[in-house]
Amino acid sequence: KEITARLINTGNTILNLISFLNVSKNCCNVFIPSSFKLNEREEKEFQIKIQIPLSTNVSEYPMKIGIGTEYFKKERTINIIVRVSYYHTSLSDMEEELRSLEEEIEEYKEAGINTWDLETLIGYSKILLSNANESISNDQITVLENSLSYLKNNIDAARSSLSSMRTQKFLLQNGWLIVLLIIMSMLTIYLVPQVFIPLYKIENEIRNLKSEEEILVSSRVETEKQYFMRKIDEKTFSNIMITKQDKILKTRASINEKEKEAKKIIETRLKPIGILRRLRESKPKVFKKKDEK
Repeated sequence: KEITARLINTGNTILNLISFLNVSKNCCNVFIPSSFKLNEREEKEFQIKIQIPLSTNVSEYPMKIGIGTEYFKKERTINIIVRVSYYHTSLSDMEEELRSLEEEIEEYKEAGINTWDLETLIGYSKILLSNANESISNDQITVLENSLSYLKNNIDAARSSLSSMRTQKFLLQNGWLIVLLIIMSMLTIYLVPQVFIPLYKIENEIRNLKSEEEILVSSRVETEKQYFMRKIDEKTFSNIMITKQDKILKTRASINEKEKEAKKIIETRLKPIGILRRLRESKPKVFKKKDEK
């Protein structure tokens, strides 16, 4: 950092001036001309060069600059404010990024993925990180810039490699879940047409048959009432009862058959062997046409 200052000789005498400087050693290096010669009414500019080492702590440092002779001196205080530099911020971010990468690489390793190349890259990056921190202590800005550049390239390369392995990691970590989903999908494809739909239809048929049975039984009871009340004769009563009883027996037989059919579906199609057999039978068959002679 350079600051331009100005001296003005307002008198009619030649001035031979010397500079005085007071600044904390923990702050920075300040360079200023040690002496000045000003002719009568001369105006002269000079540069104050401030060099702040990379290792300087963030703070505000007062700097006193004095110009004068052995008889008089004028002082001016300048506050030098040291803020966090781009290099420090970048280094801190990359250090955090490396820690995050190490944790992520460990997860990939635990999942069963070969991460040897990535671990080697991280090891080399740690050396660069150490060099960068050392260059701050030694105030070697060129070494620091090179280390940060290589570090960024390594971090980008590691991130790219991890991104390409993400699918593999997911499959390795969730293989059992994927297999389970496939099995469930296959079972659903099998159970819906082979079990659920047939059972649903049979249950509806049984429900309708039972309703029909109830109607027939109620009708038979009503016929008996009519007979006992002498509204119909014995012959008519007998014919009606025989007909209704025959229908009731047939309906009950149908209900029994449907219940057996439902039981058979459950017993044969829900057993593991039955499921495997049905799945094999459901595979598409390829028929080859024989060449006609």
